[in-house]
Amino acid sequence: MPRNKLSVSAVAVKDLADELQRRGVLSATQVAVYTSTKSATAPPPVHELRQAESALRALWTEARNNSTDDSLGLKIGLQVNPAARGLLARWIAHCATLGEALTTFIDHIQLLNPAERWQLLPAGDQVEIRFEFLLPYPQIAVERSMAALLAWGAVLGNLSADGAAGDLDAIAVGKAELARTEPADSQLFYQLFGAGLRFTGAVSGVNRLWLDAALLQHPLPAADAYLRDLLAARAQQIPLVNHVPHDAPFKSPLSLRVLALLEQDIHKFSQIQAVCAAVHISRSTLFRKLKQEHTSFTELLNQQRLRLARSSQAQGMSTAELAELLGFSDSSSCYKFMRRLAPV
Repeated sequence: MPRNKLSVSAVAVKDLADELQRRGVLSATQVAVYTSTKSATAPPPVHELRQAESALRALWTEARNNSTDDSLGLKIGLQVNPAARGLLARWIAHCATLGEALTTFIDHIQLLNPAERWQLLPAGDQVEIRFEFLLPYPQIAVERSMAALLAWGAVLGNLSADGAAGDLDAIAVGKAELARTEPADSQLFYQLFGAGLRFTGAVSGVNRLWLDAALLQHPLPAADAYLRDLLAARAQQIPLVNHVPHDAPFKSPLSLRVLALLEQDIHKFSQIQAVCAAVHISRSTLFRKLKQEHTSFTELLNQQRLRLARSSQAQGMSTAELAELLGFSDSSSCYKFMRRLAPV
């Protein structure tokens, strides 16, 4: 199927066009060309409107050609406009944790732009997030996504000091790599990504950053399972024209999705049938896919229990209280677990 039939969120197109006009990169006439949407029938709500993917890509190409600001992508990404939210952004706002929001976004990124891919990978006490486009978008578009991840994460998690967007210290980046040469003015890059930033200078290189894995456990103030599930169901009804298949490469690893569920509710999701229902696969398929990722459900459950047992929250707890924290049904099982896997 031809890729030029891909559709993206019309909200994403309009938001970018408006921002480029505000910054003097595009004229009002140019914005009108890119943001016109037509419908033969009654249009759906604005956050469900679709537009040709080529319009979004053309806007980014115009931005690269018309601007000499090397930090333009970062500046656009840091601009969080709660009013300019498509269906996917509304959906993830009601997830339980940042981890659930991130994996939901990655799994359903085709609602925003099917030509874009994020990859979430475990890296010890950190997680690595990779960003790429399957079509020829300029580097500033990738940098916008990286900045937007940090900005939206801070707003959704209420991590900013004053609750507003644009706080460059709200989410600490362990390290980052950008597939470009270092610009003459790199101040904003280092402010956002930290001293661990490296410019690889390779156009075909990887754009990625590393965050503290514990950050994924941070709860979202607007968490609402009822609204989340309503929006998830609505998302399944959105007609995506020639979208990239849901099982395309770079879907987030199943192991991280399982960990996100355990972080959300270890009591509920220590039961494997609850995990299978949440990720919509059978027990045997879950075992097989986790084995392909060189892990198992038991290993992931133990990993989360050990993390909780070693947290400051667990200090000074009685065995009964610890059993409750770790999702055990009785103190005896918790005691055996601690003796076997977490000896003092």
